[in-house]
Amino acid sequence: MARSIFKRWISSGATDELRPGEKFSRTLRSNVTEFVTVLHVHTDALGIPHVRFNRVIDQPGIGRSIEGERVLSVRAFIEVYPHRV
Repeated sequence: MARSIFKRWISSGATDELRPGEKFSRTLRSNVTEFVTVLHVHTDALGIPHVRFNRVIDQPGIGRSIEGERVLSVRAFIEVYPHRV
């Protein structure tokens, strides 16, 4: 049953919303901003689409720190990083 939900979600074009090189952000506590850059969008063996991305944290008074590569499902990525830069 869960697989059919993912198939409908994938067929709705959600994976087309993300392209390599696109940048997204979200604001965390105390004006800390998290920026991410999409590296790759792929589908795993179960047919679930995932996003590989680089993550950078910008903290006022401290500067930027590079957090490295991360992976999330496309669905989680869209929920966590709603703002396209």
